[in-house]
Amino acid sequence: MTASLERADNHEGEFAAAKLAFTYLKEHFPAQETILFYTDSRLLSDAIGKNYAKHYADELAELTSLMDYFQLVVTQWIPDSQNHGAHHLANEALHRLE
Repeated sequence: MTASLERADNHEGEFAAAKLAFTYLKEHFPAQETILFYTDSRLLSDAIGKNYAKHYADELAELTSLMDYFQLVVTQWIPDSQNHGAHHLANEALHRLE
């Protein structure tokens, strides 16, 4: 699964990846499915938990709309220190956009 993204900061990239993932899930799984969503973005995790993101309100609204399809979504923040591989790949992709 791939998608293109115009220039973006790290947080915009995190929201875009989450939206892409939930779009895929919505197209392939029923609403009754429990979704375990792991992210190394503290901002994204906090935004979902609080339903608030000062500088990313539009991105959060789009993501929340996708997440609301499912009866249960459990979001878990994973520190970068425990997620080196995925963090490195995401940063590498963002740098290629520059």
